[in-house]
Amino acid sequence: MNGPNRADDRSAEDEHRRFARYLHELAVVRDEDEADLVTRILRDPNATMAQSAIARHLDRHASQLLVDERFTA
Repeated sequence: MNGPNRADDRSAEDEHRRFARYLHELAVVRDEDEADLVTRILRDPNATMAQSAIARHLDRHASQLLVDERFTA
């Protein structure tokens, strides 16, 4: 039985690094630059990973908005 080859390992590692980098970039992006960053991330060749990063960002952002004083019940 063969294990995953090195190219597959590197590809997965690269995707994990890009995912982490995207989450960091999204966490520190200025509001006025957010749409451009989201667009750039969604152009990543790994659509599933890119969409996951955006979904995680939106989840985090939504949870912050719920405790914002401007949020009304």
